[in-house]
Amino acid sequence: MADITKCSNEKCKLSKTCYRYVVVANPLYQSYAGFEPIVDEMGNTHCDFYMESNKGYDVTEEPERWILLSIPNGEYKVFASWSGSYFDEDRWRINSGIKSVDEDNNYYYFIGYSGSVYKCKKTYYGRITGYAADIVNEIVENHDILIVDNNDIDDIINTINKRNTTT
Repeated sequence: MADITKCSNEKCKLSKTCYRYVVVANPLYQSYAGFEPIVDEMGNTHCDFYMESNKGYDVTEEPERWILLSIPNGEYKVFASWSGSYFDEDRWRINSGIKSVDEDNNYYYFIGYSGSVYKCKKTYYGRITGYAADIVNEIVENHDILIVDNNDIDDIINTINKRNTTT
């Protein structure tokens, strides 16, 4: 669920690919607006409020916080966590392993071996809850696994994507 103003314009030609239209509404509170696109003289539709929806990926997880784990076999995995609320507990997940990575200005899209897609906000790297930190520390202490430093992410992504183009 996103904390944005959703678009309610179901007649818009851009609605199928616009994040403002396709994002799941917050069941407790959600603001809406009927954003109106502009059609130029060439017949192209534009909207000042358009937000690209996940680069065409079927996103399975969008963690609030995340880190990358380096696995001994040369693979990497996303450790994702979410803060709980009054009704829910904190939760965490580890993906199946990173097959490839795509990105836009704000997000990485980690495509897993299982077909999952983790959409991770770049600025949220390394910020995990105390509960998730306890879990990660236990994993690191009991296995030969390392937490990837924030400064190494770009190099690792290049390595992952290069590995996939040569196989």
